[in-house]
Amino acid sequence: IPKTAGSNEPGAKGGASAPSPKPVGDNGTSQANPLAENNAGTDHFDIQNSDPHTDDASLPLQGADDAFFADLTRGVVDGQARLDRQIQTRLAKGWTLSRLNATARAILRAAIYELSVRADIPYRVVLDEYLDIAHAFFDEEETAFINGVLDGVAREARGDEIVKAG
Repeated sequence: IPKTAGSNEPGAKGGASAPSPKPVGDNGTSQANPLAENNAGTDHFDIQNSDPHTDDASLPLQGADDAFFADLTRGVVDGQARLDRQIQTRLAKGWTLSRLNATARAILRAAIYELSVRADIPYRVVLDEYLDIAHAFFDEEETAFINGVLDGVAREARGDEIVKAG
């Protein structure tokens, strides 16, 4: 995977900025619960704009859904071992999860959580949203890899929905 200017991670685009929670640990264990860390143990997030190019980084993101973000974050943290197994089974022989870019791991974990657990969100919406995120950080090669992994998970988790969509 080639390195892109402005990044220490293979395939990452330089200069991309996105709001994000504290990262999930990549050593097979979850970090402290980000819900408790952010708001003294409540199940509420105050999602803030972390774009360094705005005048006021404390402006709330327009249209952010705190309840959805909390569910997604909690689901990824609590289900990380299961999500990582789903990713690992789709890697080429000899590849390990730790060889993947940390951003790619985060994208895959969140998308697989949604595909596996959030049946209220159409699979096509999940794929489109996470591929848009992947495009913001990676070139076509890495985005195609993420698409392939997510397509395999979608076929497994949402096979009936895919058949109906035809």
